[in-house]
Amino acid sequence: MRILSGALILFAAGCEKPTDWESSQITSHAKEHCSSRLYYCSQDPVGGIDVEVIETAEHLRAYLIIHSSPIPSERAIAHFDFGDKTLDSPLHPLQGGQRFLIPDAVQEILLASLRAGKSVQIKLAGYEALIPSSNKI
Repeated sequence: MRILSGALILFAAGCEKPTDWESSQITSHAKEHCSSRLYYCSQDPVGGIDVEVIETAEHLRAYLIIHSSPIPSERAIAHFDFGDKTLDSPLHPLQGGQRFLIPDAVQEILLASLRAGKSVQIKLAGYEALIPSSNKI
């Protein structure tokens, strides 16, 4: 019974959403196979937006991720509020319509804002999230 109670506590703790950015790395002897990943998990699993940043030897890519109904490509226009300016940008939806590549120019502004200690409000077709700054970026 004690083992079951412990397992339930671990399971319940594992279901909690993180409140900050998570980071992970994949290392390899071959530099081209190494990568780093930063992930912000929204506090709202239905109407929120997650942000993922992946860096490899050749690329730095940022994505928006939703978890409910897919968004058709014609509606994949994100509104970014950086505090001092706002920007609307079409996104490139990946297969499935729930993961979206952020264009390079917008990605640069987003990451610079988060590095500078600014939170960024993002809205996308009824989904939204306030993305906190991070010293990990």
